[in-house]
Amino acid sequence: MNSFRENRSGGALLHSYLQEYAPPSTLHKGKLNASKRKKANAALRHRGFDGNTRFRSTSQGVSEVAGVLQDYGIEVDEPVTADRFRRPTGSASFRVAHSNPEEPMAPQQITNSMIVFQWTELRSGFEILAYLS
Repeated sequence: MNSFRENRSGGALLHSYLQEYAPPSTLHKGKLNASKRKKANAALRHRGFDGNTRFRSTSQGVSEVAGVLQDYGIEVDEPVTADRFRRPTGSASFRVAHSNPEEPMAPQQITNSMIVFQWTELRSGFEILAYLS
């Protein structure tokens, strides 16, 4: 916080600090900002959710998507059950929420984005495309 007093562009610096460290409930009001969405989508592509990686199962894919989102303070906000993935090809979308470190059982639902999850079973495994809308 000392850097705020030393920097004359305090407004912009304070906003940047709050974007990075303030609890989601005080900042986002249920919205996912474009910057975080772009970063999370880039991480999903890097992890292979651009259709160029093969996964053993759709459940492995869902688990890895959740892990990537967790790195950005986002979590899946609904039950994800195996019966949604019984077909060899398909798509699903899932609600997401901002994680709430102060109250883990009360994440804040994101109203302007969802996870889109598409899969195709191939001989070599499942091709999965996943991204935040």
